[in-house]
Amino acid sequence: MSSRAAVLLGIGGLALLCGVGLVVALLPILPFTHQQARQRWEQRGPRHYEVEVSWASGWSFGHVRAEMLDGQIIKGIDLDTGQPLNKQRLVASSYFTSISNLFRTIGAQMRPASTWRYQLARYHPLLAEWLDPCAALLPKISYDPELGYPTSIDYRGSPCQDGGNIFLKIERLRPLP
Repeated sequence: MSSRAAVLLGIGGLALLCGVGLVVALLPILPFTHQQARQRWEQRGPRHYEVEVSWASGWSFGHVRAEMLDGQIIKGIDLDTGQPLNKQRLVASSYFTSISNLFRTIGAQMRPASTWRYQLARYHPLLAEWLDPCAALLPKISYDPELGYPTSIDYRGSPCQDGGNIFLKIERLRPLP
């Protein structure tokens, strides 16, 4: 084997190793994790439950305990004040307390980008800096291993647009009879 062939083989092997490393590093954030969690929720998730959630998203923030039935909020308490949620706060809270709605929101955040540069830039801040500084990074999401609902969402929207950030934590979800 000539030295030129050895160099080409070495470069090819290094490129393959880097590609495998990238795939392994990205596995936890690929959309199939989201799809598996959503299927688990649809199969095992309760129709009637109580959820305690805190969030900050743009001008909306809160910390509530809500009773949910078929994805709709029935009643809730603002845990910062101890007061029942008024009609306006019920509407705002329902966006963050409905697990089905959270899955729709996550799906929209994970939707493939229109260009390969923007899509690749979404995987890491350094890639975004080099390829597309306006890229919104993919959300960081944790899911409940048993029921599949998202326990936390950390999504930073595009730095070139106002809003779009969501920080959410489900502190407790309890099935109700």
